[in-house]
Amino acid sequence: SIFHIYRNFSMIDLFSNFYTNAFNGNISSGLPQLFCGIMTPLFMFLFFLNKNISKKEKIASFFFLSVLFISLYVSSLNMVWHGFNYPISFPYRYSFLISFTVICLGYKGYQYIEGVNAKKIISVGFVFFIYSLYLLITKKTSIGLKEIIFDSILMIIILGLCSILLRKKQCIYISFLLGMIQLLDLSVNIYTAYPK
Repeated sequence: SIFHIYRNFSMIDLFSNFYTNAFNGNISSGLPQLFCGIMTPLFMFLFFLNKNISKKEKIASFFFLSVLFISLYVSSLNMVWHGFNYPISFPYRYSFLISFTVICLGYKGYQYIEGVNAKKIISVGFVFFIYSLYLLITKKTSIGLKEIIFDSILMIIILGLCSILLRKKQCIYISFLLGMIQLLDLSVNIYTAYPK
């Protein structure tokens, strides 16, 4: 029933689906599918930390994302997105909206990267490593040591390139390397998720 309110999953575990190879092979159960590359959420966080982006835009973006996340989390709101019916087979059909929004915000965070400093970039990396440690300790999701090591290597390279980008604004070589890293990340995810 739409009036029977309960949570669909643990909210803190949801963000594990931004990691490479988070898909467990089953779309009818488990966490919503949100993968859009480990780099994209990083730049999205930099969007919110960016002094050159207006507070109004940040608040509107945060509000929109919050509505989507809460809709995934609360059973009755999730049913509203499915025409007031209990979803069958694919329980979070609108989850692509979150990935799309994260990609758009991440791109804008990349465009205006000069509005952040090295400390803010490092702080985003620190959040990633703390959350990765949480995933390793709890073992509540399909993310394991292999995925965390792979994404940690990518994250270190990305953070290093971002630091260089702060000094060499609009450097085409750095942008090309970031694009190749994103392509590698997405390709690995496709390969591992594709049925063998």
